[in-house]
Amino acid sequence: MTVRPSPLSVSNPFEIRRILRDRNFDVINLADYFTQLQTGSGHDLSHLIGLSNHVLFFLNGDAHLQGRRAWLPFFRSDNIRRWDDQIKEIVETVADTLPHGEDVDLVSAFASPAAATISCRVLGLPEEKRSTYDAWAEEIRWITEPMLSLNRLRKINQAVADFCTDLKPYVEQPIQLHPPSFISFITDKNRSNADTASVVWSVIALFIAGQSTRHTLTNALLRIAELAPSARAALLDPTESGPELDRVIQASGAVQYLARTARNPVDADSKSLAKGDQVNVQIASTERDATPRQCPFAQPNHSGDKTKAPQLAFGAGLHRCIGEELAKITLRHSLSAILKRSPNFRLSSAEIPWNQSKAIRSPAALFCSL
Repeated sequence: MTVRPSPLSVSNPFEIRRILRDRNFDVINLADYFTQLQTGSGHDLSHLIGLSNHVLFFLNGDAHLQGRRAWLPFFRSDNIRRWDDQIKEIVETVADTLPHGEDVDLVSAFASPAAATISCRVLGLPEEKRSTYDAWAEEIRWITEPMLSLNRLRKINQAVADFCTDLKPYVEQPIQLHPPSFISFITDKNRSNADTASVVWSVIALFIAGQSTRHTLTNALLRIAELAPSARAALLDPTESGPELDRVIQASGAVQYLARTARNPVDADSKSLAKGDQVNVQIASTERDATPRQCPFAQPNHSGDKTKAPQLAFGAGLHRCIGEELAKITLRHSLSAILKRSPNFRLSSAEIPWNQSKAIRSPAALFCSL
């Protein structure tokens, strides 16, 4: 039996960007892994296998390109911008429910419901079920974690099965919205020949991907809460908000690392890799640790130039996040809604509980005084 070396860890942002763009590296094929595990254990993991075969993040080659071509027309920047007003309305509505002058958990009271409602609206799902979908998606996203127990994987497999069963009617009879939702768009026979099962898998994959925006939003709120109020003004200045938002996203990205395998013998970070060797690119290490009461959003790089570090919060190369524009619009309106209502909001406690995840890092709760 061939024993693989431990994954190489890479933290230099320029080397990370090169690796993510290099076609000598593949993403981890989770479908193959779950298939082997199902065969070896005798336990049903069929829903995990099905989902993994429809998540662009886990696909390589033609399968990835075909999926990306199917989704890309909907996620083009000009199409997503048609949702700007509705996203703003959703965020403002949730923000209006926050009690002023009291301590409130901005995760459960704001970030989670706002992000889940936006995902429901854009994908074409009933918004009254947002909490159920959010709970399923939070369970399912753990498939990216290493070395999960078989019992945990069976629990995740059941969550995927439940999600599939619930979504099928909304794919077969799409909710009519303007502009058309993702489900309406992708099931339009003039654009796609996608079958019901493929659309269901795709919607689940996209809802889970939207969780990363929620976790990034929570990180951004934490960082902003640590700033002096005078340092927050740029996020509300129309002439500065664009570049400042990019810096916020880069400094607050929830995804910690991306895993790749060498498809051929190749060098990475001045190391020689054999075919099949794994590399973990630590995209979170490109962020600068925030010093409380100072702006954490000027990003350094490893060359000493603090102005040109690559933006890696959405990845790079063929697998760059297809929902980048949607995430940016969501984050912009969300941060603006909080800052307009409570420009001086602050942390209620220095003790921050964190999600116990290696792949995603964000506060599990964020109690603030508004």
